[in-house]
Amino acid sequence: MPNLLILNISKNELGLEGGRHLAKQIPKMKKLQELILPSCNITDRGIIEILESLDELTTIEALDFGGN
Repeated sequence: MPNLLILNISKNELGLEGGRHLAKQIPKMKKLQELILPSCNITDRGIIEILESLDELTTIEALDFGGN
């Protein structure tokens, strides 16, 4: 996953636990530019954990959390 540029998993029922698991994997995606997660039923807490995991990535250009 270190070379992944775009992650689009929209309309998948991730919920809080899925958001937490994703947050743990994001730091491994060193080249990630776009994170597209609309309508994934991610809770506020899950979104916060994902955003915190993006802290050290300087490659992010686009985020989509619409409909969560």
